[in-house]
Amino acid sequence: MKSKGGTDFAKILETLTDKQTSELHSRQVALLENAILNHPQGFRLADLPVVAQILAAAYDKVVAGVDDMIAPMCHLIAHCSKPYLRVKSNEEFTNPQLLHSITRLLGSFLTSFEPQIQVAAAETLLNVATGNCLSNSVRSSSNVDENLDDQRPLPRDYSQQLMEKCGIVPAVAAALESLVLDQMESEGDDPSTSRMDLLLFPLVDLIQEVSSWGPNAQALTQAGSLAHIIEILDNIHDLRDEFLPLCLEILWNVLETCAAATTSIQRCVSRSVLVHAFRTTNAIHAMGTPRTFDVLHKLFRLLVTQGYRKQDKELRNMCLMIANILASKSRNIPCFESSQWLDTLLQYATACETNRLAGLAKETNFASACDADFEFKHVLWILLSDICTGHESMVPIVADSAFVDVLLMYVAMPDASIARQWTPSQRRTLQLLALNVLSNLTALVPERFIAVNGHVVILEFVQAATDPDACAVALLILMQVITTPALQQDIGDISGVEGMLELFGNHTHSCSIRRTAIAICGQLCSKHPGNQARFRRANGVGVLLQSMRFDPADAVRQDNLIVAVIGCVWSSIIGNAENEIAFIQSEGVDNLLDLLELAPRIMWGQVLGALAELCANPKATAYYHAWKSKRHISASQMLLLLYADEEKRLGVPRPKSGVISNVHRPLLAQGTEDHVLERMQGSPEKRLGSPPPVAFMRLKQAITHAKGFRNLDPNRRLVAATEMVDLRVKIYSVLASVGFSCVTEDLSHEEQITLAVAKELPVFRIGTVWLDIKLALVAHGIRPIYADALLMEHHLNRVYSIVQHVRWSQHAIFSRQEAVEAKEEDVFFASVKHHKEQELQTRKKSTTPVSSMKAHLEAKKRKAEMMRKVSLPGDANLHGGYFKDPPPIFNDL
Repeated sequence: MKSKGGTDFAKILETLTDKQTSELHSRQVALLENAILNHPQGFRLADLPVVAQILAAAYDKVVAGVDDMIAPMCHLIAHCSKPYLRVKSNEEFTNPQLLHSITRLLGSFLTSFEPQIQVAAAETLLNVATGNCLSNSVRSSSNVDENLDDQRPLPRDYSQQLMEKCGIVPAVAAALESLVLDQMESEGDDPSTSRMDLLLFPLVDLIQEVSSWGPNAQALTQAGSLAHIIEILDNIHDLRDEFLPLCLEILWNVLETCAAATTSIQRCVSRSVLVHAFRTTNAIHAMGTPRTFDVLHKLFRLLVTQGYRKQDKELRNMCLMIANILASKSRNIPCFESSQWLDTLLQYATACETNRLAGLAKETNFASACDADFEFKHVLWILLSDICTGHESMVPIVADSAFVDVLLMYVAMPDASIARQWTPSQRRTLQLLALNVLSNLTALVPERFIAVNGHVVILEFVQAATDPDACAVALLILMQVITTPALQQDIGDISGVEGMLELFGNHTHSCSIRRTAIAICGQLCSKHPGNQARFRRANGVGVLLQSMRFDPADAVRQDNLIVAVIGCVWSSIIGNAENEIAFIQSEGVDNLLDLLELAPRIMWGQVLGALAELCANPKATAYYHAWKSKRHISASQMLLLLYADEEKRLGVPRPKSGVISNVHRPLLAQGTEDHVLERMQGSPEKRLGSPPPVAFMRLKQAITHAKGFRNLDPNRRLVAATEMVDLRVKIYSVLASVGFSCVTEDLSHEEQITLAVAKELPVFRIGTVWLDIKLALVAHGIRPIYADALLMEHHLNRVYSIVQHVRWSQHAIFSRQEAVEAKEEDVFFASVKHHKEQELQTRKKSTTPVSSMKAHLEAKKRKAEMMRKVSLPGDANLHGGYFKDPPPIFNDL
């Protein structure tokens, strides 16, 4: 190779385009051959644009009728499939246009009139699509532990993006369409010399390679290439046909890629974008035609009946995977029935277990213990489950078959033939799969499930199950079955209640198993005295009481277990006199009140409802009044505090006095009264109100359906649902059950004011309903007859008088509170005043000034007293004598 390869290419291009040498075809052919010989390792990336110009000029010669140029041009095209050489580091990233020109040119050659050029271009593009041309240019390893700082894409990913940018997919789709149409027009020609045999395989091979890239798969769907692939599959009658695996893999790649792309879409900015994403480029929608299902059904039967090799079985499973993806769209499911593919699937799903192999394939073709046949059974069951759950019209067809019977056989596993057919690990996997499929079908075909004693099989399996996952799924199936009193009786007769209590009492089981078991126990005992008696005899009350201790850590360790326990209390105990007495005597009321104090707000409604029903029993009243919380408040005080908190949550603010401020709607927020009066006194036009502008309505709908406003978390939906429940009604029910017999002296003034409102809750709600009726009639312009108007006014006046009476009682309570507070303040200030006076007197004594003469006499007196105490006891003159100074002594000078 010369040092400057660009000089050779310039000479070749000049020879091909210059008028003086344009007729020297032999020389041009020799130059093309020499270009290939001078670059045995491949072309440089920088030379590819010139090579593209040379190929374009050579193709012009071929179009002009120079047939001698075809062979060297094909050789040059094939030489472009070798790895490209870089002169600079990362040259393909810094200058990607070097690859675009040659790739677009090769794509245009796919629709050439010369088959040899088409074949060469298709093979070269296949090599480019796989990334082999860039193996020396970009990193070739996808190991995450290697080249962690290398952000360059893999060769294949970069090549697929190159194919997308250069528009290769529409070109190959157009070439395939042209080839299929030509073949349909020339069906009588000799197939050995037809363009189809020469060009079809390279094109299909290229389509198979680009179909695994998302945008390319969507482009293939939009171009209609899948319909041509279906036509190719329709003409296959030999399982060794080389097009069979390629075409099936193309369909699988495109369907899987489009399914992932549509799943990731959260919103569309316009209807055109929506149609483009879910219809035009969606292969699941494009292939949902009867023609597609007829061809796939024919191919499936061919693979099952004649396929005994491992490759044949893998293709058969691939066909089922394609059908499974197509079944994800409900509009495609009726095609299974119209093509009779559903009947075929049901036959092979139940043939071996029911010994109905007449007219079907050999048992070794689809029911052996090999991995392919095991996967076939697995995919087949899942496909039938998706078909049945995806469209309600398929349910009767599945119910009339023996599919549910076969699934129950694998759950019970008593048949020796099933045990011999599969290995132990395969049997366990199929058993768990059968349970999962039954969990989807039981609610759809309950009659068939009960007719074959499915509930008995599931209950026996649960009682003997050792696999926790299988036991959890089986319990979910049993929960779906219990819908009628007859089933409650049947399951209760075979120790269903005792079995569920045993499962719940076993703390080694997971939380989901225990929760489902106690929920099933509640279903069995709901409104069924016989099962409630079984529940009591099996010590169900004691078992439930052991699990009614709420710990905040249980919200993590035992997800919603306490909710199922309270549900079982409501279904199994409340309503049955003997169970209620046993529960009350076992301190059940205390446990409910403790739970109400500690449990989160999401459970308050359930606990309050159970407590209201239970307190209707007179024996529960004493336990209710004797209970004290950890804060040393009574049950009634706790309920009244909950009532006040509920009013604050609902937006019913009270003034400082706590007196009702909204006399028309005492249960609603403050300010509603003014709105009501405005609507009643305004004109009809104002009462009806003007609708909001259309733009704002559309904006509100768009915001509501936006991605950020979607709430898919079930726990958040549960919280939102509980936030809409008014707990004041259930609090009133509990207080009414005990007869509002709370000691008033034990209540604070705020609690007494709350109690005055809570007592009249039903009356206030009735008044709200009558007021809503009156406003609705006014809003619709309806004038009621005199009798109806008089009746409404009578009820409204009655409620108004009760509201005023409650307000007066609240004012009286508030006045007493103010008097007590004033008295306490007076006592307090009196004590403070007395204390201050004492302090002043003490300070006055300590700061009083004393005269100097008096202080001198007192000091002299204290000194004399001190000297008296220290004198000798025998000194007689000490007490009455006095001190005399010695006589002075005079000395002469």
